[in-house]
Amino acid sequence: MVLDSARTDSTGRTSPNEITLFITSSGVEKFSFFNTLLYKLYYICDIKKNHQMSKEIKKQPGFAFTKENYRILIVGVIIVAIGYMLMVGGGAASPNEFHEDEIFSFRRITLSPIVILAGFVVVLYAIMKKSKS
Repeated sequence: MVLDSARTDSTGRTSPNEITLFITSSGVEKFSFFNTLLYKLYYICDIKKNHQMSKEIKKQPGFAFTKENYRILIVGVIIVAIGYMLMVGGGAASPNEFHEDEIFSFRRITLSPIVILAGFVVVLYAIMKKSKS
């Protein structure tokens, strides 16, 4: 059994009276009730499919980031910059001097890397955050 459409309307949909059912042994027979029911089911499914596709198209935003994402991203970059500024310093005026307390201080060895990592976490959050709309 093969379903075949003889004619379509201007939208490309098959007219319910033109669906014919080919039966190889007994020839061509038309079943108007069966054809109408089949067409209505096809038409309903087609409308739902087109409606879902139009919703998906409307949901696509123009940009990946919103203003809020950019603000959070800028805050994260500023935190990273502050972390690197905390690491600066500790050098001596002459190359013959070495100030171990200044170079290996808590600020440069512990605090600065923690601040930098916190800034990277904020930047990652800004990238991954989805907009509400």
